[in-house]
Amino acid sequence: MWGERPWDNDQAADWLGGLMEKTSLPDKVRHTLRLANKGPDEETTPLLRAAAWCLIQLGHIYVWPVSELEDDLKLAIHALELVLQDEEYCYNEAIITKIKEEQKTLQERLDLICNKAS
Repeated sequence: MWGERPWDNDQAADWLGGLMEKTSLPDKVRHTLRLANKGPDEETTPLLRAAAWCLIQLGHIYVWPVSELEDDLKLAIHALELVLQDEEYCYNEAIITKIKEEQKTLQERLDLICNKAS
């Protein structure tokens, strides 16, 4: 083990890598996040947020495919920006606040990854 998180060891990191590869989860999440290019609508807004949530939960080095993590985090941050533009979905301050917190979590993770790469 090299840390305290569940994936901070060779066995878990390998298992999670295999899980990501076999389920194609990253590809499915990425495909959904790219729906943001069409703009927010009642059909895609909930999907964008759900896909971003997947990256909040699983978008870590040693869990998510590292070669795509930075770009996928950027896609998720952008997708949540569009979710915030959907006034029907963001019908109260509690939802808006929660989505902004989710966006902040993703941005902090992106910043951490970019700082490690420098």
